[in-house]
Amino acid sequence: MLVSHFEFVIKIIGGMLTFPVISFIFNFYYIRAKDRIINVEKLSAAIKSDSKDCHLIEVLFRVIYKSRYVSADEIKILMAQKSPSRLSFLYAQLNKWLKVTELNNKGGDITIEFSHSLRTKKLQNLWGYGLLFSSVLIYAVSLYFGCKAIDLSFLVYNRSHVNPADVFLYYSIFISFFALYNYPFLLGSCILLAPLRIKIIHKIISARND
Repeated sequence: MLVSHFEFVIKIIGGMLTFPVISFIFNFYYIRAKDRIINVEKLSAAIKSDSKDCHLIEVLFRVIYKSRYVSADEIKILMAQKSPSRLSFLYAQLNKWLKVTELNNKGGDITIEFSHSLRTKKLQNLWGYGLLFSSVLIYAVSLYFGCKAIDLSFLVYNRSHVNPADVFLYYSIFISFFALYNYPFLLGSCILLAPLRIKIIHKIISARND
């Protein structure tokens, strides 16, 4: 019984550790799949139309790339580049979970700067690693209550005198923290991966303008 109990706990821990990574990979490939399916001509038509409805442009971009932190002005700059789909995808990933960067066109030169709250390397590390550390703490709390809930469940199974309400409480707390810890992981990874993605975007733009 103890071996079976231990194996069950290990499986729970392993599943919890891999969950944010799976979410990260799923979002990456889901957007790529949607980009191939959805007709981006609607977005191009909205940008070229006389009305230039900024809200419509942002909504269409969000539908295609699942990123709500890219402004209409930034979308227009992206769509004006050669073969814009790849650049739009990368920039959407860069600002997938929060507004990390600002895209500008200064005299024909495309510049990507970090948003005000992430302007310096120190702030980027502070927020990025701070969010990852928060994710680890939330995970640890979730793991503690998850193990307690499992222990109580085995006691109930063995007909020990355990209040079922306590089991329900521990499971409720476990599920709540488990639902939370994935989000700061995605925010932190978005910030820390930003410099690499910016370099890739600049490299693509430079190669296509040569």
